[in-house]
Amino acid sequence: MAIQAPLAKQEKAHPLRPVTAEEITAFNRDGAVLIKQVLEPRWVEMLAEGLEYANDHPDGMSAGVSMPLRIDQFPAASSPKLQEFMDHSPIAEIVGTVLAAPVYFYMDQMFYKPAGMIAPSAWHQDTCYYNVEGDQLIRAWVCADPAPRDVSLEILRGSHKWNITYRPPVGRDPAGDGPRQSRPPHPPPRRSLRPLRDNNPSYPPFF
Repeated sequence: MAIQAPLAKQEKAHPLRPVTAEEITAFNRDGAVLIKQVLEPRWVEMLAEGLEYANDHPDGMSAGVSMPLRIDQFPAASSPKLQEFMDHSPIAEIVGTVLAAPVYFYMDQMFYKPAGMIAPSAWHQDTCYYNVEGDQLIRAWVCADPAPRDVSLEILRGSHKWNITYRPPVGRDPAGDGPRQSRPPHPPPRRSLRPLRDNNPSYPPFF
């Protein structure tokens, strides 16, 4: 009779290099920053494998199945490799370093575009889709495939400082984007992100 020894707890990995002060400055100034050469190839391979599994196993949180753009909410819940990537990759440490604050997980998404013609997405603002408040919200976009410049993510630099929240789905019909909601002209001091439904989250920091 063979008895399997308990598996040792897997520790979180660290990035290949530290996030630089220049990258942190660029994020705070522009609202986004491209950080290269921080993930080992094994993490990119794990991400790709997890995404393919999620794509092959749609569930009730999948939208656009077999369409030019497939979007899944919380795909890591049903994709073991994505969950492992979420739990142990350096992403949380990278985000925490950029924020200089503890990181709490909010949600994960998959945006899957099959090979072929890439349909452009309308300009839009993500903030209006989230049930959260605060100024410390980061979306960590990680691409499993090389993305040519003409089909890569585009950001309007500095737009996070406009103090405007647009009504979704902004960008599809410019004539119907209003009304706009502005923040107070003198916003309160920067505070940590918190879910609106739970001002005292019980889950521990990711990093």
